[in-house]
Amino acid sequence: MRASILKKFCQTGIPQYSIYGIICIFTVMSGMQAAGEGKTKPITDGRCDEPGMRFLPLGIRGLGFLAYKRSLLLLIGYGFTATLTIFYGLVEKQSLFVTFVCFHLVVCMCIPVLHGWWEGSLQESWQFAWGQMEHRGVLFGVTSGIVLFLGASIGIWVLLRTEGRTETVRQVLELWGLNSRWIWWFSLYLVVVNSLLEELFWRGFVLQRFLVVMSRVVGILLSSFFYCLYHLVVLTVLFGFRWGCLMTLLVFGVGCFWGWMKGRFPSAYPTWFSHLLADLGLVIPVLWWIF
Repeated sequence: MRASILKKFCQTGIPQYSIYGIICIFTVMSGMQAAGEGKTKPITDGRCDEPGMRFLPLGIRGLGFLAYKRSLLLLIGYGFTATLTIFYGLVEKQSLFVTFVCFHLVVCMCIPVLHGWWEGSLQESWQFAWGQMEHRGVLFGVTSGIVLFLGASIGIWVLLRTEGRTETVRQVLELWGLNSRWIWWFSLYLVVVNSLLEELFWRGFVLQRFLVVMSRVVGILLSSFFYCLYHLVVLTVLFGFRWGCLMTLLVFGVGCFWGWMKGRFPSAYPTWFSHLLADLGLVIPVLWWIF
């Protein structure tokens, strides 16, 4: 019974969570202190001439390269914080509501706003994160989203064919506070709002700041690693360790694809539409076969 596994996970995860949280707090604090030491120094090593850097807001590019290299710790702290909020909401509190408040409100909204205010480039960063809608980019996003929609739907259908898995997944979701009364609102929120906030945070905020201190390939890989990390918590609880790890690798690959797409089409709309349709491919099987 996956519910009993989840309870056991709660009992054994508290000490690990506490140590994990202390490490991340010190990481964030040290990153902020280091970044604050030299944030007015100009970039002098020519990194702004790299292909990905020309898309960054001038306010961000104007900060000191040394300061941003040091504040890499701060961004890594943000990445781990995202996983901590998912762990806290689903494993510690066993509540989707708490999870969404912690992850969407604190991580996806408050962190970028406070960080942009601290940089002094909040308005510019916000405008850059959205960008201007391009018809070619939107078409590419919708097309790729349809492919991901089909892949996700077929994959969930295959997983749910295992005897007893449908009931197990339903029990875990009900343990997290989801029921037939709220399933439609939950689905709408997950597909529209969750996909948007994740894209603005991971591709519009974290990835673009990684590009200041590393190559585009490394930045995409690192941001995608943190993006898939908290999915490991959700997927292993729902589908077991083996399938959870395999699905997390697929999430990592999709994250890399969206990171590449963000460089090709800088606005938020192509990746958002692609992400929205991919999430829709996960939600429809849940509505159809589980609830």
